[in-house]
Amino acid sequence: MISTSLPFTCPESSRRKGGVYLLLLELKKAYSLRAGRLGVSSFPRGFYLYVGSAQKNLPQRLRRHLSTEKRTHWHIDYLLHSARICAIYSYEAPREWECRLSQRIAGLKGVRVVLKGFGSSDCSCPTHLYFFPNIPRVEDIAPKGLRGWQLI
Repeated sequence: MISTSLPFTCPESSRRKGGVYLLLLELKKAYSLRAGRLGVSSFPRGFYLYVGSAQKNLPQRLRRHLSTEKRTHWHIDYLLHSARICAIYSYEAPREWECRLSQRIAGLKGVRVVLKGFGSSDCSCPTHLYFFPNIPRVEDIAPKGLRGWQLI
């Protein structure tokens, strides 16, 4: 079980205001997973970037993602049963940046959508989860001027 303290310090402003975040995930082997109402899909071995937001209580949201003991609620919860979180990047930004970051990731070389609708049921993005056969350079995704932190 993950401890209740985070393995990083969230900036004070993120604790109050929230923000958007990227989870860099690794699947060590291919899995077929059910992602709620999206059904069963094959997730290949490799790396994934997931874009999310929490406009309140960002540390609690990230703590929940790191926890192994939680009720399966969001699409990402299904994948986190099998994937390892390699890094978390947090940005001080309003909720619409969740979709802006998703669009930036969609334009990267070598990116692939594994399951349409994953993490994006509340917006018009095709997905908020992207597959990479090799580890992506996350540092190049956020535009200059967007204040952010690599948390783990």
